Amino acid sequence: MNSTLIYNPATGLRHTFVTENLIPDIKHACRAVDLPDGVIHNAIALVSNALDNWLAGKSEVTNSDIRRHAAEHLSIISPEAGYLYENQHAIM
Repeated sequence: MNSTLIYNPATGLRHTFVTENLIPDIKHACRAVDLPDGVIHNAIALVSNALDNWLAGKSEVTNSDIRRHAAEHLSIISPEAGYLYENQHAIM
């Protein structure tokens, strides 16, 4: 478990990053492109591990940093899901 803080420049607030908070958005992006459940499970594991490794040693990042990095790794499994994940808040 890491102790990285996420900084929101719009509000100036900070909160502790929790990997599990990304899982619903990753699932949503994967289901939107009809990935099977097993692939979704693997995608969540890949993205979670990649983020945990990337965040090691970082004290503070932004939500945008997290989203970009997670989308980059999700795109390895499905470029469409990675694109949707990175842009889903802009699309909705």
